[in-house]
Amino acid sequence: MPSVPWTPLKSKFHKVDTIRAMALEVQQAFDEARADADRPSAASKALIKLRSECVRLYQMQQELAGQAQTAQETELVMALLEDLEQISRKAHEAVGFTPAPLAQLSALQ
Repeated sequence: MPSVPWTPLKSKFHKVDTIRAMALEVQQAFDEARADADRPSAASKALIKLRSECVRLYQMQQELAGQAQTAQETELVMALLEDLEQISRKAHEAVGFTPAPLAQLSALQ
């Protein structure tokens, strides 16, 4: 069976999926750390870590967005941005903080 050639779009799909998987791991780590009742400051520390990781993933997403050459690629990376923003927003709300867009958090670093 012949292999399907590796195209730039497949490469972008792979990169987007990798970033999305990393974001889900960050979210899971946040949820686990926040649930640690033995450490009262666990939620705040978990949010700080989640923020920095989300900003790093946002910067990776922005790099992909800058490389998008078709409407399909743009749609793909914008859907990733929505997912990253949603993870950040839910985490902030879970600990009673006001969420800030990842673009703003990135600018502050």
